[in-house]
Amino acid sequence: MSLKILFRGRVLLAIIIFTTITCTGIIYTSIKSLRLDREHLSLLELSKNIDLEISHSRIFLDDYFLLNDSLKKTTILNCFTKTSRHTISLDSLISEKYKGSREEYLRNSLEQVDSHVDKLQNKVAASLQNNAENFNVAILTEYRDFQLAYQELDRTIHDYILHENNGF
Repeated sequence: MSLKILFRGRVLLAIIIFTTITCTGIIYTSIKSLRLDREHLSLLELSKNIDLEISHSRIFLDDYFLLNDSLKKTTILNCFTKTSRHTISLDSLISEKYKGSREEYLRNSLEQVDSHVDKLQNKVAASLQNNAENFNVAILTEYRDFQLAYQELDRTIHDYILHENNGF
C-alpha cells in the first residue's frame, strides 16, 4: 500500500513539474508576443498618421480652392507640421528598435515618403503664398507621388511585420 502512495506521489509531482514548466513557457511566449505586437502597432500607427495628415491637407486644400476659405491656409500648413513630427517619431522608433538590413529597408522607404512630403509642402506653401485660385497640376501630381511612396512604405512595414512574426 505504501508503494502505491509513493508511486501516486511521484506521478503527481511529475505532473505538477510538467504543468509548471508548460505554464511558464506559455506566459513567457505571451509576454514576448505582446511586446512585439505593441512595437508593430506603433509602427503602423505612426505610418498611418503620416497618411492621415497628408489626406487632411488635401481635403483642406480642396476647401481652400473650392470654397475660397482663406482660413484653411494655416490649417493646411499645420497638417504638414504634424506630418513632419510623425515622420521624425517613426524614424526614431525604427532606429531605436530595429537593427540590420530590415532597418535600412524601412528607413529608405520612410526617406522616400519624407522627400515627397517636403516637395508637397514646398509646392503647397508656394501656391498659398501666391494666393492661387485654381488647382495646380504639379501639386496634384505630387499628392499622387506621395501616395505611391506611402503605399511602398506601408507594404514594407507589413512585410517587416510578417517576417518578424514568422521568426517568432
